[in-house]
Amino acid sequence: LQKKSGIGHGNIYVAAGTKVQQYNYDLNLTGETGTLAGTSASIQVGVTGDAYITVAFAPFSVYKIDKDTMNVTPVGTGQVVQNRPGAFAVDDTYYYPDDTRRFLSNGNLDYQFGVNEDRIKAVYSDGSVAFAGDSTGGDRIRKYNASGVFQWEFVDYMGDLWHSSRDMRTDAAGNLYVVGRLGSFSTPTILRLDVNGANPLVLQPATGSWFRTIGYDNSGNIYVGERDEYLSKFNSSGVLQWRESIGVSSDDIESLVVLPSTGDTYALVDAIDSNYIRKFNTDGQLVKSIAIDGNGQDIGIKEFPVTT
Repeated sequence: LQKKSGIGHGNIYVAAGTKVQQYNYDLNLTGETGTLAGTSASIQVGVTGDAYITVAFAPFSVYKIDKDTMNVTPVGTGQVVQNRPGAFAVDDTYYYPDDTRRFLSNGNLDYQFGVNEDRIKAVYSDGSVAFAGDSTGGDRIRKYNASGVFQWEFVDYMGDLWHSSRDMRTDAAGNLYVVGRLGSFSTPTILRLDVNGANPLVLQPATGSWFRTIGYDNSGNIYVGERDEYLSKFNSSGVLQWRESIGVSSDDIESLVVLPSTGDTYALVDAIDSNYIRKFNTDGQLVKSIAIDGNGQDIGIKEFPVTT
């Protein structure tokens, strides 16, 4: 399952099986696509509010969804690799992770980074991008500017290798938030790097299983979803504020997004009986829960305007 934030227009987008659904912030359904040619796997939403999705094993790998009509049109070609869908877009320019290529909206190759990064990635407000691997032997987190020029790399912290990246987000100030593991495979870790890849904040809470997804709000608070049942909030200094169950022990948070202005969190939950979107306020209280059709893959929400 793929996890990534989107940049919307007052909407929440959910990749659910072979279609994409659109909701408002109160989790009322406002639109959905027809049946897609394959399973929708990842979402990124451009400045205009139109969503871009990756459809695995379809004739086209990247599709564009009109925010008003929910009509779907292909914008990129090339078979998507199983378990690595990962293509993403910003305002009609999109990226494909194999050999890390960037394409223009007409489908022409703009440039290639020259290195093979993996599927976890984030987009900065100035159009810069960051990539991380997802392997057991130590990952590189790398940042490139909007022209594809390498900026910096993060590999280890005090001699311990970073690896098993699961999710990445950036805020308007250029901070990068990542969940993964540091040193030992038994140590789930939250990492925050500044815009230059420096001044790392490293959190390894005593509680927690596998951290799957991460978000933030405008006050610098950090929100983390776990594989098994729990949602946590940390303040900007890394102090745990609360850790709340989102259901029962068999419920996994597959993806989450946070509305930065309020701290409201929308969690995509894989439960034993169905898939749900659950909304929590900034204090961790459940506000609303709705069941969704299909197997939820990714969820997107407006975070900051992006320029490329």
